[in-house]
Amino acid sequence: MDLHWLARNAVFAQRTRERMKRTGLNGNNRHPLWTKAEDDTIRRLYPDYKALRRLLKRRTEWAIKRRAGVIGVRKKSYQWTAAGVSRLRRLYPTGTHAEILAAFPGLTWMQIKDKGKHLKIYRARKPPRPSGYPILQAVRMRAYELNLSMVDLDALAKSKTYFRVSCHKRSVDPRAIFRAIEALDGEIKVVWR
Repeated sequence: MDLHWLARNAVFAQRTRERMKRTGLNGNNRHPLWTKAEDDTIRRLYPDYKALRRLLKRRTEWAIKRRAGVIGVRKKSYQWTAAGVSRLRRLYPTGTHAEILAAFPGLTWMQIKDKGKHLKIYRARKPPRPSGYPILQAVRMRAYELNLSMVDLDALAKSKTYFRVSCHKRSVDPRAIFRAIEALDGEIKVVWR
């Protein structure tokens, strides 16, 4: 590369900077340059974009967001590294919320959850909540062990939404439970004391 071209580009850049200072407009797209007062307004009112748009009439919301990032007001986005992804793959399925949040300081649970969803990493299923009825709880636990959802169990037992409801405030429905036990390949025995 010829040094003549480098010197020519340096002179052109210097002339552009001087013109921008003189006119107050950006050299490329002729937008007004940001003033110190505008930057102070962003620092003071960020992230209230409605108030910022009202005060900075010649700026779009997108321009305000971008400027907030340039002057360091907006929070920087987290860059996931390979080490962070492998740590997430190891902890996310079985770790508690506290363990996972401690492993990724500065991130919210929603950010971690969204990254897990993006990587198609799923949390381990939780066992069904206690229902208060031992026979109903046994049926629900057996469906959990067979990796069936309560929606699937309702379909097998033809019981609409009986098993989906986690806390039964109504009485036990023997027909739904008997059909579910039969569908799960079980049997009912009576034991006398």
